[in-house]
Amino acid sequence: MSYMVNVSTIEIGIALENFHYKSKGKFYVPALFPTLSSSSPYINTIPSGSTANIINKPSLPISSVNMSNYVELVVPEYITTELPKVPYTNNEIIARGAQVQIMFTGGDITKPKVIGAYI
Repeated sequence: MSYMVNVSTIEIGIALENFHYKSKGKFYVPALFPTLSSSSPYINTIPSGSTANIINKPSLPISSVNMSNYVELVVPEYITTELPKVPYTNNEIIARGAQVQIMFTGGDITKPKVIGAYI
């Protein structure tokens, strides 16, 4: 069985902080967050506003929204061997700034997967 990969759905992800190779890393994806800072990970909570002006119903299911500059992804172990590591950590900590190739399954930006190291 062969698979076709649409290379237009592959983007670069940059690690925003050091992370253990068996845990999720926080990656900045310039194509998804072109106007947000890439210096460090952050989450900004935008509180829900008053819904009284919307169709005059007192309670609508609108809640606060979290906006961040990263996506959390697990890097497969076979790919971590190619990524830069933090010295003196037994090659277990992936270094900040490591770059990976991220593919969006079916072109859907809600389904990112790490498919390789970007060297």
